[in-house]
Amino acid sequence: FVLRQPQVDAAKATITATEAAILKATADIERTEIKAPFDAIVTARSASLGNLATTQISLGKLVATECVKIRLPLTADQVSRITLPGSGKTSPEKITITLTAPKMPDVQWRAEMVRTEPTVDVQNQVTYVIAEVSDPYDEASRALAVGTFVNASIPANPINNTYMIPEAALVNDAFVWALDQGDQLVRIDATRAYSLDGNAYIRMGKTDLSPPLRIVSRPLTNFREGMKVKPITHDK
Repeated sequence: FVLRQPQVDAAKATITATEAAILKATADIERTEIKAPFDAIVTARSASLGNLATTQISLGKLVATECVKIRLPLTADQVSRITLPGSGKTSPEKITITLTAPKMPDVQWRAEMVRTEPTVDVQNQVTYVIAEVSDPYDEASRALAVGTFVNASIPANPINNTYMIPEAALVNDAFVWALDQGDQLVRIDATRAYSLDGNAYIRMGKTDLSPPLRIVSRPLTNFREGMKVKPITHDK
């Protein structure tokens, strides 16, 4: 006890344990590597150099770069003209969509429609479909950054048995004026199937006129059935 041997042994044990802790900490540092479990970009950082990092602490936010998913709203009229994947199911035959962005008008991205959400928005009755873009950050010059507003061009089903006429030629969404062989006016009942870029796609009722039909593009309010007119044609 005079030599304080127990205290010396305890101090040596403490030194040995501390040295072991230092070796373990050094090995842990050498083996420690912070990496994302997938290819991604950092969108937010919540930790700085020198902060203590544990499994419970958030270091930041990541966005995967393998593909991005875009949620596109479709109206009831648009849905009626597109063959959509089944609700909540992945389509075996994906529909190719062309995307453009106002800030990059000369760049286009190819997306694939992969599924349709199984519910309809109760407020505006739109149906949402999910489209995927592969490798959106593949090229820096045409990277589709997450959060970008895009316009989507979706191929629609053909509109069969229709005529394309100028929108102004359809009177009251009910009929069109055509010319017979004697340049006399003939009224033909018509219904609008679709409109796009100033043109109307219509389905016409029965008529005795033989194709090709000569449709009046700018009808006047004083037109009457059988009225003789002098047609003026314009080459497109």
